[in-house]
Amino acid sequence: MFSYLFTFSIALAVSLLITPLIRNYAGKKGWVDNPDGRRKIHKTPIPRVGGVGIYAAVVIALLPVFLLPTDVAKYLRENLVTFAYVIGFSGLIMLIGLRDDLKDTSPWKKLAAQSLVAVLCWCAGFRILVVWAGAHVEVAGTLSLLLTVLWIVVITNAFNLIDGMDGLAAGSALFAILAILVVSVTGDYTLSALVLFALAGSTLGFLRYNFNPASIFLGDSGSYLLGFVLALISLMCSQKSTTALAIAVPVVALGLPVVDTGLTIVRRFLKGKPIFSADRRHVHHILLERGLNTRRVVTLLYGISGLFGLVSLCFINPGGKTNGVVLAVLGICVIFGVQQLGYSELHGLRTHFSRGLQNQRRLLAGGIVVEQMIEQVRKAGTMEDLLGAIGTGLEELCFSRFELVVLSDRIAVPARLGRFWEAVPLEGGGTCFRWSSPCTSCSSVLEARHGGLSFLHNNGGESPCGRCQLLKNPILQRDMHRIPVGVPALNAEYRISLPLTEADGSELGKMGLYHRVDDENPVSAISVLSRNTGSALEAALQR
Repeated sequence: MFSYLFTFSIALAVSLLITPLIRNYAGKKGWVDNPDGRRKIHKTPIPRVGGVGIYAAVVIALLPVFLLPTDVAKYLRENLVTFAYVIGFSGLIMLIGLRDDLKDTSPWKKLAAQSLVAVLCWCAGFRILVVWAGAHVEVAGTLSLLLTVLWIVVITNAFNLIDGMDGLAAGSALFAILAILVVSVTGDYTLSALVLFALAGSTLGFLRYNFNPASIFLGDSGSYLLGFVLALISLMCSQKSTTALAIAVPVVALGLPVVDTGLTIVRRFLKGKPIFSADRRHVHHILLERGLNTRRVVTLLYGISGLFGLVSLCFINPGGKTNGVVLAVLGICVIFGVQQLGYSELHGLRTHFSRGLQNQRRLLAGGIVVEQMIEQVRKAGTMEDLLGAIGTGLEELCFSRFELVVLSDRIAVPARLGRFWEAVPLEGGGTCFRWSSPCTSCSSVLEARHGGLSFLHNNGGESPCGRCQLLKNPILQRDMHRIPVGVPALNAEYRISLPLTEADGSELGKMGLYHRVDDENPVSAISVLSRNTGSALEAALQR
């Protein structure tokens, strides 16, 4: 324990001393983050190379440990190569971030560089393993490489995404460090524990100057460094622990950056924006918009990070019977918390899926009714049977009106038309058979044609409405229209027309269906107007 406390103390002291020196030097060199009044809300230019001080403090604190007469020092000397890998790879990641701090770098170039370092880590033996029946089984080479690179890159960038407020990323990282540190000490992961003690001391010292109002920013060099070291240490612990411990503890301990990163990716994907594009829709930005000041937002998120860290410790015992319950409760709490943030993108996604499921059920039910109607139409031996089959189907499908125009004079009007039917002779020959639902009362119609959508008043006047590109058949779905200003939605319906032809191609007539705009149970117009329906009706009329 002496070696651990020694390392922590040295890292803390060095960080407290070296950070202001780096801050002043960066200020003179112009390595600062300038405010822009939008995303960067600080008042004056502030140095953004805090990662250099954190890395320097970690290295300076770890080197003297080799000289200590302790078991930890002996272990460190015996694992010099692994130690060198950790320090070397961490330095590379810090330099990648520093390059971006000094001169803007393309996101894809940074991602490529991070991925290259992650591949080097995999080659050096830092890999995701699967534990089965107490034995450590390595995942198939390619899969292991992909999972390892994905884990390192995601966690490395996660802290960069939440680094939008004074002290937020560094403080959240400190809570995650403490949680994984407990795992390392209790699990006797000596090298991991030693590195984490050094990282904790240097991060705590840096927070002295980074907490609001900050005089130096973490920068990409610092956020990348913190995320990378935690990702790498998690891999080191995973090679000596069970799968549950290896996966659950770091994921939960890093809960805040992981959740924010997941939300960011989903939000930008749904909006069709590049994943690497910047915005002001992170968790801390939403809390600021709710009226909290910077200190309160950071304090609140510190508390959440601390809770994630405490919950992660519940998974130290992989055989614990309550692990599943804890994980379920945590998931429910995260979902509830995300809902309280009120992301419009997630609300839109939820609404889309909800409507989609409802519409699919309605389309299935409508399709079944249509098939039954087609079957009865094909069996109809008389015009009375034909109209009866159509009327029954239309009533079940919630249509408001139906018109069947037959131009041929050979179709006789039956003596009994059936319920809700009427027959109107046409000038020039032919008959218009009309069916109306008993509840129909409408003064305006939205008409679907081959060219688009038109709005018709009952007086015959016509005015342009929201245009929509239609398929070969004039098909209109419920949400594909916009009712003109001044027209009551409760008093409107849309009409869909389909021509009917003889076997030789000559005109037989047409059918028109009317559906209320305000109906909450729209039918699938696509199914009703399918060629099977039209062809069945054409065949029945020509018998």
